[in-house]
Amino acid sequence: MSASGKARLIEKRFPLAEINAVAEYEMAFLKMMPRELRERIRALVGVSELEFSDPPKIRSLMYYPARRPTSAARAVTLAAALEEGVDLEMFMEAVGFDELKRRAQRDKVFVPLHALDPDRELVAKLLGRDPKSVVVVDPMAGGGSIPLEALRLGFTAIAGDYNPVAYLLLRATIEFPAKYGRKLYQLVEEEARRMLEYARRELGRFYGENDKGYIFFRAARHDCGGVLPIVRTGALSSKKSVYVNFDFDKEAKVPVPRISNKQPPPLTACPYCGKPVSEKALQAKGVEEHVKLLEALLGGDESAADRIAEVYLLAAIQQVGRGRRGGGYRTPAQEDLERLKEAARELARMAKSGELHALLPLAEIPAGNRVFEEVRRVGLRHWYQLYSPRQLLAFAKLAAYVRRRVKELQSEYGEIGVTVALYLAVALAKLSDYNTLLTQWNASKQNIRSFSGSQYAGGKKANLGYDFCEAIVPYAGLPWILEAEEEEEEEGEEEFEETRGGMLPVLKLLCNSLEGLWAEGRDGVYLWDATKLDGALDAGSVDIIHVDPPYYDSTTTPGSPSSSGSSSSRP
Repeated sequence: MSASGKARLIEKRFPLAEINAVAEYEMAFLKMMPRELRERIRALVGVSELEFSDPPKIRSLMYYPARRPTSAARAVTLAAALEEGVDLEMFMEAVGFDELKRRAQRDKVFVPLHALDPDRELVAKLLGRDPKSVVVVDPMAGGGSIPLEALRLGFTAIAGDYNPVAYLLLRATIEFPAKYGRKLYQLVEEEARRMLEYARRELGRFYGENDKGYIFFRAARHDCGGVLPIVRTGALSSKKSVYVNFDFDKEAKVPVPRISNKQPPPLTACPYCGKPVSEKALQAKGVEEHVKLLEALLGGDESAADRIAEVYLLAAIQQVGRGRRGGGYRTPAQEDLERLKEAARELARMAKSGELHALLPLAEIPAGNRVFEEVRRVGLRHWYQLYSPRQLLAFAKLAAYVRRRVKELQSEYGEIGVTVALYLAVALAKLSDYNTLLTQWNASKQNIRSFSGSQYAGGKKANLGYDFCEAIVPYAGLPWILEAEEEEEEEGEEEFEETRGGMLPVLKLLCNSLEGLWAEGRDGVYLWDATKLDGALDAGSVDIIHVDPPYYDSTTTPGSPSSSGSSSSRP
């Protein structure tokens, strides 16, 4: 209810079909979008011959669970602020739907709602007051869709979360783009280019410049001393029937990978001695040897690098090529194995110098961590053990760079300099999500499957699989994550462009959209415990408490916002 006692617009009328369609489009992947959704969009905008664009999406800044579509958050938030008598067509125009249709009809290209700003002048007219006087609180803001759109509507946005990662992402998504605007984007873009130059200079020699991705199988020694791959299907492309098979050098007792169109048979007997093979025993030995190798390298033993091919079996290398599927695959050459060994030696040298241990996640994985309980059970007890040596080296080198640049940027620019460094740290976190022993190969899409987007999103359980993937950090991984090498805009071009999923296009959209909307002392992002906020917020100072659904099973007082739904208005 509003202060006048009238029902809110969202309680009586809401354009559910239209908002559902644009929200579904926002959350979909363009290449995988259902035909039925495309047809609905065409009917919605009244254009039968319509192309579809893929502008930056907020989720591409960094993965965070349960990110909600911002277009839906915008519409629901505005509908919760307006009284029921508001003209629905004017409401849709204020949300930005009319501009969406106009562009579609003019250009025959669909630009989704989240890429367009709402009409804040019309929002003020519908409210009959300054939009900044409307206070929206999201007590469990997570990825930030609700406070982001509240701010874009011109409202006062107050957001918080108990999770420190969410808190930093909220500031990176909402507060800093609104506070610093285009200046922030320009500085982050400059720093992204510097970070890429550093990565190529410091890490380039450890990777092949024309490589797109490395596919490894874990390996272990059989009782006879022969090295065996731990592999289930060996699939590189399930659609095109491309597999990794192995020939076995019985003299050297090592497997030699080759690309084939036939799936390899299960390994039930040792090809060197003929005795039975226990996959469970091999798995255990593989983990044991991995842990021993890392301990030796982190102890400064460069000679341990010679054992690297016995623990991590480089099976295939995806090549850079035209199209999103890459340029096919090749088997590893001797120079690829030498790069692996040299990266391990460099890791050991960093350890001997004393600079390494402050840069790595050496803490123990907590015994009560339910996500990683299976990983702990198989013998990986510390966070750093989730990486191979070259992955650890890349992490350490980039962490050292970010740590140094924080101090330099703070000295040069003050608070905004520290803010810029936060985005570099977010880039490192995003890179790590695609570059551990838990990042596996997606044979159906022929790309690296991130841990958070696959294992965590799918079941919130981490499992050590048969294969793992390694991003080509300086030449493919980091350039994709930052997406700093974009073309200059031409005069008259739209303020957004198509994106490959990198961070900078997202930040550009946020800075352009939010610049000047932050009111210091009114808007705010907080690290807090939402369960302890009862009574802390003055009911007379808050218009809308808006949280993500579903929270119907929360333990709350009957009639409170959390127990009655996802959005609640206060007088």
